[in-house]
Amino acid sequence: IAISDYYEHIIKDRHPKGLVRRIYNGVQPEDFEGETVEIVPDKIIAFFHGRLVAQKGIALIAEAARRDKNILFIIAGGCSVEPDHAPLAADIDELKSNALKDNVLMLGRISQPLIGAYLRKADVAIYPHYRAPFDLAVLEAMACGTPTICTATDALLEYSTHNVNAYHIPEPPTVENLLKAIYAVAGDGELKKRISEGGKKKGQEMGWQRAAQQTVEFYREIINGYKI
Repeated sequence: IAISDYYEHIIKDRHPKGLVRRIYNGVQPEDFEGETVEIVPDKIIAFFHGRLVAQKGIALIAEAARRDKNILFIIAGGCSVEPDHAPLAADIDELKSNALKDNVLMLGRISQPLIGAYLRKADVAIYPHYRAPFDLAVLEAMACGTPTICTATDALLEYSTHNVNAYHIPEPPTVENLLKAIYAVAGDGELKKRISEGGKKKGQEMGWQRAAQQTVEFYREIINGYKI
């Protein structure tokens, strides 16, 4: 089972004789309810959640925080033990230090309801990814109704549409493009409303119940010997 068309092609390249069915990951917005947080900054709030790894553009967020003190960057997620974490060590240490305390809030790993609480407080959710076999965090932010900024790379293009349910950072993602995108979305009430409503709609279409049902149907086809 592949979680995206992009990942399906990767699997087929490695296993050309295998049977592959694409079933998208899903989201259940109710999982992100039940918590509230109080934030009263005089800054734009930009929220990120996910693993703190290089492919997710953490270094770009760190540099954006160094350059622009008018944005509060709230970052939720744990550091990965994967090899691509090593080059990020200095950036992550600085994000955690007092050097950027005026405009960076590092939360570590937090629950889904708390993620939802911060998403509801944020002006934008930011995911400047270099690679994305799917990336559930982007879909979660969209489903929660937070105006979502992401790159137009890999599987993200399969469920995010520029100016419809998300705002795409021009590629390749750069600090300049990330900051421009934050100001473009946060400063345009009509755009924020449009991509917020579009994100919620897409989240409703891509629920875990749909994913589970498609998985059951795939297993039935295999068990009953149906042609796939």
